Amino acid sequence: VTVTNVSFGANQKTVILKTTVFPANTPISVAVNNIQDLKGNLVDSNYSATQFTMNCPGFWADFNNMTVPAGAAIYGNAWIYPNDSYNNGPYLQLIPAMANMAGSIVIDQLTPGIPVYQFTASFRMHIGEGTVANPADGFSFNVAKDLQNGAPSPCETGIGTGLSVCFPIYNSDYIMVKRGGTEIARVYTTIYGKAPWVDVLINLKQGGLLDVVYGGDVIFTNLATGYIPDTNRFGIYARCGGSYANFWID
Repeated sequence: VTVTNVSFGANQKTVILKTTVFPANTPISVAVNNIQDLKGNLVDSNYSATQFTMNCPGFWADFNNMTVPAGAAIYGNAWIYPNDSYNNGPYLQLIPAMANMAGSIVIDQLTPGIPVYQFTASFRMHIGEGTVANPADGFSFNVAKDLQNGAPSPCETGIGTGLSVCFPIYNSDYIMVKRGGTEIARVYTTIYGKAPWVDVLINLKQGGLLDVVYGGDVIFTNLATGYIPDTNRFGIYARCGGSYANFWID
């Protein structure tokens, strides 16, 4: 970690250190000695050291109390149901297996006003019971400032101008990554009906490197996305048209 700027707080009794980006939950040591006033006079020559850990903000939900956690909201056809999750407990239905549905969960800024540099998102998805001939349409995981508070359609190919990981299933299954609405990469793989409940891992590291794992299959590793840190929100959106499927999350 490198200190890039030093300044005083409003009362000149607080020193503000601006540093290069460092991973959350990493112990940081700060040593101070030879403190001087604004004229360069020595105030205190004693050595002082401290250690701290910058905790990482987060969001967690299991829907067991049948409510939407604080800091999030659901829209459209999204609804919490009391059982049938992977552990027979509650889950969030993004959309049911019915025609022309759309639903979402949108999570507020985890630390208001602070850019998102990196994150790890893990959840389980159930995608099934769809139209026999061609289930549809898909869901997307999105990180952006301009996410919609609603259930837009289409949404399976991304929402907002930030980073999107998209899971379309109509006509063919594939996982696609977009930034600023532009496709970066695509991998064709089984999404629909892969398992009753599928583990999903989306991990964005410093420098915009992305890992995506779906149902134990490594889809992307250190994919360069060009992600630009910003005061982003998080949103998971799903929808279907005339063809359909259940999209549940827990």
